[in-house]
Amino acid sequence: MRKKLVLSVLALAMLGGCARVSESRFNPLNWLGGGGGSSTARPADYVRPPETRPLVDQITSVSLEPTPGGAILTAVGLPPSTGYWDAALIPVEGAPENTLAFRFHLRPPAVTRAAGAPAARLVSVALHLTRRELEGVGTITVSAAQNALSAAR
Repeated sequence: MRKKLVLSVLALAMLGGCARVSESRFNPLNWLGGGGGSSTARPADYVRPPETRPLVDQITSVSLEPTPGGAILTAVGLPPSTGYWDAALIPVEGAPENTLAFRFHLRPPAVTRAAGAPAARLVSVALHLTRRELEGVGTITVSAAQNALSAAR
């Protein structure tokens, strides 16, 4: 009985070292062709399509919170009325050295709405920045139509 148990444990230990589950066909994430590479990788000749969303009117706050893998950049904007959606921080090419620059874009509502109270109009957006993206960066600037705010590292 002990001999069978010892042999079974040894066999399982040897099989465990043969392959990683993340690369095997037993992993459900690989069943539809996934797991082959990162979906965020872009070819070297990638050109970002032109942005069709307008800039938010004002930036009210910008914060940078450190995380174990980098930092989370959060910006709060104030559009002219309620109903704005699909907010995003779009990187700006050609920013000064030691600076990351972003523009705060969002999509307007399909139907014109009343302005509403400023607290009801606030829109937040966040972006995770990796350590590699933050390497050598001292200031992060977020721009709007009327102003821009910065966060120092």
